[in-house]
Amino acid sequence: MSQSWQNYEEAAKRGPMTIAVKVILTVFVLSSLMGMPAVAETSVAYYADSRSFNSATVQASSGLPLGFSAWGFVDLHGNKNSRADASRMFVESRLIRTVWRNISLHAEYNDAHGIGNSMLRYGIAFNPRFAFHARPSWLLVRFSPYETDGSGQQVTIAWSVLLLTRVALGGFSDWNIQSHGRNKWVIEPEIAFGLNERITLVIEPRYNGFQETERFGMAFGSKVQF
Repeated sequence: MSQSWQNYEEAAKRGPMTIAVKVILTVFVLSSLMGMPAVAETSVAYYADSRSFNSATVQASSGLPLGFSAWGFVDLHGNKNSRADASRMFVESRLIRTVWRNISLHAEYNDAHGIGNSMLRYGIAFNPRFAFHARPSWLLVRFSPYETDGSGQQVTIAWSVLLLTRVALGGFSDWNIQSHGRNKWVIEPEIAFGLNERITLVIEPRYNGFQETERFGMAFGSKVQF
């Protein structure tokens, strides 16, 4: 769930990246052809970031045969000090297989604009579901001990807690354990206010330890579920 700002800026100079988008689309098309629901859940979100850029996220999940599932998102970001472009892109897609109760294995593909920014992660996750005052909630703890680019390892904690009928506290925290250099955090909690069954208003504090400057930001936006 993370990508350094430097990689974003360097990648943007080398033109758009389309391979990762094709990976996600291929997974969903194959699931449809094999008789499974093509997309179980899809959302589109648009944010204004306090660091003078806007971002949009398309996220989708899909059921697959043999107990597998797929999950992924595409992030489109404007350059700093620009709210009118979408010159930076980051994609993450994950193939998941539950092996026992709330424990699953995963293979994750990350990529961004340009050449040489792709990598795979492999790992294990624990994803219990629980009730918070009789409201459905969940927690995810994921460990990826191997990354194909040799950069290190990653530990992720993600959560979603329904506080009220239409108010939820969610988000994620990535701890990136670097093989060389200091470890870095990427943290994005959010509070969401549901206007109805499909439209949500979101407030999202953001911290990205990969950035040289302006590591903190506040994002305000809306999300539509399909």
